[in-house]
Amino acid sequence: MDAEGDERFGLPAGTLAGQVAVVTGAARGIGRALALLLGRLGARVVIADLSPAGADVEASVRAEGGSAFFVPCDVADAEAVGRLAAETHRAFGPVDLLVNNAIHCPVVAVSEMDPATWDRVMAVNLRGTFLCARAFLPDLVERRGTMVNMVSADAMPHLSAYVASKQGIAGFSRSLAAEVGEQDVKVVALAPGMVDTPGLRVAARDLAPRIGMAPDELLAMAMPAPHAALAAVLLARGAASRYHGEQVDGYTVLEEAGYGHLARPSGPPAQPVHQDGPQAVRSDQPGVERGRKTAKGEGGAAPALLARRLHTALTATAQELERLPVFARTLARQGFKKQVGLGVKESVALAERLAEQMAASDSPPGNPDLHRWLTGLAGYFHGVPAQTARFTRDEAMLAEVGRTMAEREEIVRALQAAVERAGTRPM
Repeated sequence: MDAEGDERFGLPAGTLAGQVAVVTGAARGIGRALALLLGRLGARVVIADLSPAGADVEASVRAEGGSAFFVPCDVADAEAVGRLAAETHRAFGPVDLLVNNAIHCPVVAVSEMDPATWDRVMAVNLRGTFLCARAFLPDLVERRGTMVNMVSADAMPHLSAYVASKQGIAGFSRSLAAEVGEQDVKVVALAPGMVDTPGLRVAARDLAPRIGMAPDELLAMAMPAPHAALAAVLLARGAASRYHGEQVDGYTVLEEAGYGHLARPSGPPAQPVHQDGPQAVRSDQPGVERGRKTAKGEGGAAPALLARRLHTALTATAQELERLPVFARTLARQGFKKQVGLGVKESVALAERLAEQMAASDSPPGNPDLHRWLTGLAGYFHGVPAQTARFTRDEAMLAEVGRTMAEREEIVRALQAAVERAGTRPM
């Protein structure tokens, strides 16, 4: 069995036996990985793509013992999509799973984009999703099947047409879900996140310099394509019923299914990325006290003072994450929440409440949830320097990040010690 197959993911080989799946844009990237995984799990797979490389994917599925065939198809062409449906029915019968994955994604600024480029993006991405949905919807109703429409979770510079089309697909998915809601058809908009695909690798050469990054720094933030494919398979296996009519990201699907170890890419920079790379908020900025003043004797500081300092540190952290590139911001927020247990905004609010409460009594509440939250915060601040080091070799910058994060970690650990001394008084 291939290392990226069902053994790797703990899925039985016959998990999807008897099901028919159509995957558009399946000649490479997520589509290719998904076609291979579906084949390993027993589904009969239709590979729809304009590229002749789709024939190679068909051969790969069959070489692993699966059943597949390739249909050359421009999803923006209504007649071509009609032929796709006819050939699918002739070969395999009605469809249980449709994954609208085909994309056209040029990297171009709005000021440089010609209308033909915009129109082609909309034709492939948005019109193509509509045409394929319309063609296979009767099958999905009959089979109580699942439609997964690939979307994008956030805005990205120089990808305005692509993002606009994906936002259109998200709205289309919600509307379609409302139409078919009583017929046991599941329609989900899946935002797989940034995924390491041939398309991203090509786009990274143009996109990364425009946002002040090297291509390898951008690619280091990407999830492997087989992991994104697994998210789509998990939706097909039944998770789609929880997200019908909603948009969900690939990380959430993987984590909720018990694949948390696969749910993280190698990671976005933990600190803001400007034109000169990752940058931490300096501790001589307003509201952030220097380490030589705060770290010394921090363990003996009054709990109320520690809580105020923590609120200041978390406010700075929230500001730092806001300055991340828009496409990295979502991943960074998810990484914070995964480590800490609460989101950034929720953590800032909790720190503010804690500071207000302790200003009145100068004594922290002893609370297991509070202890876990502080433990997560300490771990987050401790890990930031190592994460930042993956994205820059600027020694001065790394030293400043290390000092700032050490200050914040020490504040958290001192407050945590005060909470432990307080015992179990409820918050």
